[in-house]
Amino acid sequence: MPTLSIHLAREQLVKSAWEDFSFIYNFSAFLESGEAISAISTISADKAGLSFGGNAIINNSTAVRTKIGGGIAKTNYRTYCRVTTNLGNSKELQGFLKVEE
Repeated sequence: MPTLSIHLAREQLVKSAWEDFSFIYNFSAFLESGEAISAISTISADKAGLSFGGNAIINNSTAVRTKIGGGIAKTNYRTYCRVTTNLGNSKELQGFLKVEE
């Protein structure tokens, strides 16, 4: 399964409606020294149609990996990944996902 990574707060990725991808939300640039992701709060989108895999995992204490599938063709989605850290901070990355035909 291909993996697409979101490294920037507002990076746009593209997929087809029939594709399922493993997405990585990389928080490393937004974490303080010694800070690590301790829990995934939520992974969601601003519109209906996308499906999120139920097995989101924390990678190397700095990133979240989840499977995203579905979507409605010719639709732009804003996705959100919210986490909490070992320092008690809440962080969010937003990704923009365009679903093509």
